[in-house]
Amino acid sequence: MIEKIINDLASDEIHLSKALAQSKVLIRKLYNANFKIWVNNELIGYPSDSEDNIPDYRKFSVDVKGQLSDQFGNFSEINIDMDPLSDYVGEDLNIHHEKTSIVAIEELLKVPEDDYVQNPLSREMVRILNASVKQPGLKLTKAYREYHINNLKHIHYNVKQKLLDTLINLIEEFPKIEDEYMNTKENKSKVQNIITYNVYGGNPTSNFGVGDKVIQREITVNRDSEAFINRLKNLKVPNEEITEVSQIINTSPKEYLSQKLMLWFGNLSIKMVEKGLELKLPLIMDSINNFISSIG
Repeated sequence: MIEKIINDLASDEIHLSKALAQSKVLIRKLYNANFKIWVNNELIGYPSDSEDNIPDYRKFSVDVKGQLSDQFGNFSEINIDMDPLSDYVGEDLNIHHEKTSIVAIEELLKVPEDDYVQNPLSREMVRILNASVKQPGLKLTKAYREYHINNLKHIHYNVKQKLLDTLINLIEEFPKIEDEYMNTKENKSKVQNIITYNVYGGNPTSNFGVGDKVIQREITVNRDSEAFINRLKNLKVPNEEITEVSQIINTSPKEYLSQKLMLWFGNLSIKMVEKGLELKLPLIMDSINNFISSIG
């Protein structure tokens, strides 16, 4: 079943939300609370009162806008400077914490009505902002955070990669995990390392499991990947994408590397088109194909 989830997810034969739900069968065997919490949060959404536990890939900068109305019912849109209020509360209010479930995100991404998403602010926040937006004869009637829909695509992509990496590493470490997995202290440690590294982005805490494998892969592909990474830099691929593709190369099994690089390229294409750099996409694809060929 795990192999099927991996293959279906990597080839887009299954929705991410369904793959997360199917992974609960595996969670039941592993008794790993961290993995269970993460999968549940991604499936049903993060608690509304939770800020500290929102993953970094669900945080991004937004514009805060408002709608002003006059006594005649005319409306106008304004950008709201949140810096003074941010300084007052000690928190950057231009950073949005996206708590929506993957199910809801997938629905929004199916047929987006617009390139931008508006997230309404509470009435209390509108009241507070009204005091700072001082324009004679005008009143702030609503306010909202606005962000590009690609931020949701970025979340979806990250969750997909984290789930894929986790399942791949688990089945590498425990080839018969579905039938013969034993919940021993040693196996628990291996599982926790895999979850920590792939889901939470931490470092392995022991010599078991994913830690050794990651180091081995870095040595194996280092020479070939260096030229590939330099080529991407010359093609003006953004630094954050360079970091992401480097992590994919250094942590992915050889048999899944091609699929994961193609997924990365698909996500990159959206961003490059937005920046008017789509003419470089064929060159980037050639670089990917050459790199895959070079490592056999």
